Amino acid sequence: MNNLKEWFNSLLDIFYPPKCPFCRNYTPKRNFFCDNCLNKDIKDFKIEKIDIANYSLLYLDSCFSICDYDKQIRKIIINLKFHDKKNNAICLTQLLDKKAYNFFKNIDYVVPVPLSEKRLQTRGFNQTELIFKDWATKENLIWFDILKRVRETKPQWQLNLNERKANIKNAFAIKDTPEKTLIKNKTILLVDDIFTSGQTMQECAKALKKAGAKKVIGFSVSKTQ
Repeated sequence: MNNLKEWFNSLLDIFYPPKCPFCRNYTPKRNFFCDNCLNKDIKDFKIEKIDIANYSLLYLDSCFSICDYDKQIRKIIINLKFHDKKNNAICLTQLLDKKAYNFFKNIDYVVPVPLSEKRLQTRGFNQTELIFKDWATKENLIWFDILKRVRETKPQWQLNLNERKANIKNAFAIKDTPEKTLIKNKTILLVDDIFTSGQTMQECAKALKKAGAKKVIGFSVSKTQ
């Protein structure tokens, strides 16, 4: 099976040579940033702390992001989420590997923001899991998919701030499993692809805190300006 996959990938490279998802120039490895972008355009990307006081986020203890949600990064994420470009997650994981290596200390669990069952069935995957899970494993952090959406919500990007708050309020809960007790007194890294108003992370953090989490730290690939 692996030999067949390697043969197919080699054939694909002949007819459709791999291009950097950022600059679209040719690159030796499919779905990875080229060295030029890593050393130039993406070089200045770095983890920055978001001032959660500006967003009135009471349940998050702190929050971090790597880059702004614009230009090529925006296109990469949109194609991943809405145009079934699952392999775009590879370069975003590469970005985490480069910029978030050994950054988070004393984390007990990495918890993804969940999709609703309906949206998960429609999309076929949770983009946050595709982006962050391999990175968490490399960082020796424990992946803990313990959150669930308890009701359908509208896409947050369609709404203003007040509508976002109402739309997402109490939309998350801890899964009803014996493992839910493991959250108590733990430090959680809550991960998502985009930080906008912070309301989604706020409600996820609220559910985690109600379950006994000691601290919840948010972390997104990108943030809107």
